[in-house]
Amino acid sequence: MSLNNYTSKDDENFLKEFLKDFYRQVMKIEDKGNLKNILKEWLQNFLSQNKKEPKEVLNLMENHQENKTWFSSLIGFFYECGIGNNINKEKAFKFYRLLIHNQNDKLISMYQLLNIIISKYLLLFFYYEDIISSMSKISYSENEHAMSYDQFENFNGLVINMCKDEINVMENILIQALMKIN
Repeated sequence: MSLNNYTSKDDENFLKEFLKDFYRQVMKIEDKGNLKNILKEWLQNFLSQNKKEPKEVLNLMENHQENKTWFSSLIGFFYECGIGNNINKEKAFKFYRLLIHNQNDKLISMYQLLNIIISKYLLLFFYYEDIISSMSKISYSENEHAMSYDQFENFNGLVINMCKDEINVMENILIQALMKIN
């Protein structure tokens, strides 16, 4: 069970939906040079629509039992952008790298997988923000694409197409794998 003494069922559901929606936002942003600003604006709108304060959401994620496996990417983003706290790039970097270097751990939930994918994207932009911003100003013709539509990531044999929203596919595969274990 992922609930702890501090997280209500409503908060748990909110955090899960927040993670899935954040993942979808990251995947659909085409203007990579403005990724951080677009995500910050989306995040503010999302929290406003859900009547949540940034500091409250950050505290929920940090105090959640699965804070490292499910929410480290989001916590890192909050620290990088100073959302609900002061900007702390050192902490952001630490949270982005947390799961990426521990990928030998078994995947046991879709939320863990989403967190890893988001962390990889955000860490990439953390390292190369200046380069990506300048490259986004390069114009491409209609027949050229800056990103391949066939980008795949392999997680313990689970192959995910990074350009499609595959949350339902990931969830079904992980549920089936867990059923086989039990």
